[in-house]
Amino acid sequence: MLKIILICVGVVFQLSLLIAQTPMKALTFGEIKPQGWIYNQMLRDISSGNSSYLELMRPLGAPITKSDKGYGEFEGNFADCVIRNAILTGYKPWLDKAKNIADFLLENQDEKGYIGRKRPNNFKELAENEIELWSQCCFLRAFLAYHEYSKEQKYLNAIISSVDLMIQTFGSPENRYFIGETSMEGGARAHGLMYIDVLEKLYQLTRNKKYVDFAFRLYEDYSIALNLKNVDNQKSYLLDPNVPFFHHAPHVAEHARVVYWLATMTNNPEYKVMVKNNLSKFMAALSPSGGLITDEKILESVGGKNGSPDLRYEYCSILESSLSFESAFQKFGQPEIAEVAETIVFNAAQAARLSNGKANAYCSKDNQFEAVGTADNSTFRFQYAACHRIPCCVFNVNRIMPYYVANMWMKTGDGKALVAAFYGPSVLNTSIAGTQIEISQKTLYPFENEIELHINPEKEKKFDILLRIPSWSADTRIEAGNAKQVKENGYVRLAKKWKKGDSVKIRFTPRIEIRTANNNEFYVRRGALLYALGLENKLVATKEWTGTDFANYDVTLANTDDVNIFREYKFPKAQNIKAYTDSTVFVYKTNPEASLKFPYDKPYGNIYTNFLYKGKDVKDTLVPIGSVVLRRVTFPD
Repeated sequence: MLKIILICVGVVFQLSLLIAQTPMKALTFGEIKPQGWIYNQMLRDISSGNSSYLELMRPLGAPITKSDKGYGEFEGNFADCVIRNAILTGYKPWLDKAKNIADFLLENQDEKGYIGRKRPNNFKELAENEIELWSQCCFLRAFLAYHEYSKEQKYLNAIISSVDLMIQTFGSPENRYFIGETSMEGGARAHGLMYIDVLEKLYQLTRNKKYVDFAFRLYEDYSIALNLKNVDNQKSYLLDPNVPFFHHAPHVAEHARVVYWLATMTNNPEYKVMVKNNLSKFMAALSPSGGLITDEKILESVGGKNGSPDLRYEYCSILESSLSFESAFQKFGQPEIAEVAETIVFNAAQAARLSNGKANAYCSKDNQFEAVGTADNSTFRFQYAACHRIPCCVFNVNRIMPYYVANMWMKTGDGKALVAAFYGPSVLNTSIAGTQIEISQKTLYPFENEIELHINPEKEKKFDILLRIPSWSADTRIEAGNAKQVKENGYVRLAKKWKKGDSVKIRFTPRIEIRTANNNEFYVRRGALLYALGLENKLVATKEWTGTDFANYDVTLANTDDVNIFREYKFPKAQNIKAYTDSTVFVYKTNPEASLKFPYDKPYGNIYTNFLYKGKDVKDTLVPIGSVVLRRVTFPD
């Protein structure tokens, strides 16, 4: 058995490569819906956040509007944002918009099955369009979500017809999409590998192996392509553990889940090695908050760097990293993988946006003393903007939570047990062996670490529930009535015949943990949250949209002297790192002024300590990184 042991994003990760196991089953989109603070954040983001006004700040073509332009990355990703958020929140204006998008795609399919702005007549026309498969992937992912919600066969038929045309078009060996032998291709062609997202979902829905076969065809084609940008996940590179990730971070992050899925669909031992090496390289490049870092000089590319808290990360790669780790957990069931996904969603993703949803950063850092834009390409991205000049990140910012919610529950491979994969306020409605089951999670997780499951099957039903137990919980208490409790590989399995009104109470006990970043400084975690020293800031609007409260902001220190002070802060004196966790040096307290509705707006809980500054003790406060824009995360001792 191959094993790899890593310390990443605050998680001690032991990966046993037992990837031949049966993957867990993903549920149908819409079976899990948000409640509590997650619902509140999602609804506010789409009703009054920058996503509510994006179409006016950056006009789009079809399928969002009925212009003759569009059918590209921005349109497809925003359609995905609209459809998934509308379904999960029930927000009526966006539900209407979601149906219009789905119907527009249906109405604009030709007799061959092609859906798109440009209708190629042959392979050559299709292959010459570098963005073709990427564009189709973006809007077909949205279309698939709408089909799962509506359950109308006409939408699925249209998607199948569209995909079958692509399979037919690339049916002969000489018809290769990932060409690139004679000249360097742009990043859009490499993005086209993500068409496999569509193939995976279609296989899940239909169990038709032709979608698996076509996925392998595309991946093998991608793996032998020459002069292609963003090749970190080509076979030859993944089989070499000594070559770090180098290219465009969003490509690195998204391509990973292609390898994860294909590894579960083959007995080829090379894929086991590729998964091991991918996860090793991936997690080595994550910052303490879970951001996939990029080199300071090579724009948006990992550049062979490890996950420094002083290097930036792009919002698109935050999204793609979260989706890929959620996918990896579903494929391999390792509880530690779920912790990495949670770290990204609750820390990096929240730290790179304003908590009110009005703006987000294109690029952010863990240690961030300003977020200021200039006219050149390298630094405008640091602004917290309602809409950046290059708008890919603003169209992606509100896709993260719908996918997280959709993955909160899974089923075991045999479909006989439910798995509590990710925690947070939500309600599940699914069926096991024909019996409808509702389970609601009542919790403020990750701000509090107590969870109540209210279980209501339509009739008494015997089934198991697997609860994922975080590695950071020093003591986990579970009250489940007369259910049999069995610990197994990072889970507790609850077995009983459940009836209406049953409940389970879960209490995790987080420790204040001191971890070492790759800059040899230390940072503080408690449970699923990373804590930072917040620096008082001011927002300076550099662009405003008339008649609205939307703007692009430079974020600067309210007092410029602060940066010099905080740069000199050191952790308090202690005999060793272990002494820091004795709850005398670092003390956690809840904030009585915290917002339970929007807990990132006002920090729910703070960690108090004395920093060492010029030989003297200075009292200060650490807060969740998602509650502050300017901050320091790591400190020397």
